[in-house]
Amino acid sequence: MKPVKRLYLSTDEIHLADASLVLELNSCGRGFITAQTTTDYTGKLVRLDVGYSGLLLRWFTGYVERSQPAENGYQRLFVRELAGVFERMWPCSFQHPTLRDVAGWLEENSGISIAVPDVPYSDKPIPHFTHNGTGYQLLNNLGRAFSITDYIWYPLPDGSLYVGGAEKALFAGRPVEIPAEFSQGTAG
Repeated sequence: MKPVKRLYLSTDEIHLADASLVLELNSCGRGFITAQTTTDYTGKLVRLDVGYSGLLLRWFTGYVERSQPAENGYQRLFVRELAGVFERMWPCSFQHPTLRDVAGWLEENSGISIAVPDVPYSDKPIPHFTHNGTGYQLLNNLGRAFSITDYIWYPLPDGSLYVGGAEKALFAGRPVEIPAEFSQGTAG
């Protein structure tokens, strides 16, 4: 079966010529997309669905950060996941917050839904939480502040964000076998 890729820029379905995207744990995914369009979609929503004819799944939701013309009616787009809004400064100060409180504040101020697992550490208040750096740094510091074992955060395919322990993450309990040739120790 041949894989199907569908690219949506704003609400328009656009022909996808090439996509080179990086999705990372504890970071914002980003990359380049070459699309057949002459329209400038800078600042607009981008969605990429990938799968097969019977099952197409959302793989990337973000926005176009930059756009430049490529050859013959194509545009080369630099895209970021919606979590890219956390690149700027996000100063805050809370008295006796829970992880849910901080996540709610981030959700209210960013417009991005934040998923917090239903576990005891999510509702346990801490004395004080202060931050004066970027949103990425804030998200990284939540694990230490709330004593969360194996803390991670990552954007979900629908554009929302997960913050919490790895044991409740989307991929928890789904082992993946990595071929030996991907190990740095055996690379040659």
